[in-house]
Amino acid sequence: MHPQVKKEPHPIESCITSLNRIAEEKRLVIAIDTYEELNELDWWLREVPDESLQALVEAASLVRSFDQELLEWMLGFAIESSLFRKLIDLSFIRPSQGGYYIHALLGKALSREIRSRTPKRYSRLWQRSIAYYHREIVNNSSELDLTETIASLMYGLGDSILLSTFFEEAQLCAELLRHAIGRSAFYGNFRGA
Repeated sequence: MHPQVKKEPHPIESCITSLNRIAEEKRLVIAIDTYEELNELDWWLREVPDESLQALVEAASLVRSFDQELLEWMLGFAIESSLFRKLIDLSFIRPSQGGYYIHALLGKALSREIRSRTPKRYSRLWQRSIAYYHREIVNNSSELDLTETIASLMYGLGDSILLSTFFEEAQLCAELLRHAIGRSAFYGNFRGA
């Protein structure tokens, strides 16, 4: 297991934190779009000069939280432990209950950048992340708590338009919920609706 070392915040993170604190004090709402400067992501990628590490950062930016297994599933290849350790040692990666996460604003900006630069790759990575969560829910034994997995799936699916596209029939949605919650009574009530 990799020991957790307290990291100095990334300069971007410090700047964003300061802006958010000022906005809260002045009761302003700052939308992510206010940070359009973050579309120029090449300068922060200087911390990630290795292309294989960049691929991990990009995949990780599409999900709520990640671990090595999820990134391997999304990318379709095994990731060496040393490379994964380099990823989690980056200053803008933080530990979370579900593994690790990229600073939210940075992750959103990078995700948007990937989506516009390489839409097919973005779509493939996104679909693989959704398939991973779906597999985890459907193949779950009832002993495991799926709260994080379901939250990650909903985060990945986004708005209700994506939900309706992904779940072609209400029956599939009910089946997914039945597996996730593990209550056939709930399934029966949902099916009757």
